[in-house]
Amino acid sequence: MIIFCLRQTTPSRHLLSPVLGDINTGSRYREVYEALDVRPGVDVPCTLLFNIDETHTDMSSNLCLDPVTFTLGIFKRNLRNQPRAWRTLGYIPNQAQHGTKALNKAIDFQAMVSVII
Repeated sequence: MIIFCLRQTTPSRHLLSPVLGDINTGSRYREVYEALDVRPGVDVPCTLLFNIDETHTDMSSNLCLDPVTFTLGIFKRNLRNQPRAWRTLGYIPNQAQHGTKALNKAIDFQAMVSVII
């Protein structure tokens, strides 16, 4: 989860309360929120949500891709649950086809994710 602040000129209804709801209720979100020194009525914390989920591109499941997608946490949950709210940053090819050790596959996977993000 990545959180950054957008400066706005109009007042915001977003105030730090005991229950922010949805993704904003986690302890990590609270830590970052406080570290950013968010000014209620001026700043709007915006969380980036990332998803990586394998998809098969052929009938025998030999060709797989892992799309790296993201959406904004400022969208309401009902919108984030719709495909139109998500954007694809890139694709990670299937590592099973290369016949390398599990550790090397994990290192390669992490390297590809870091390039995409």
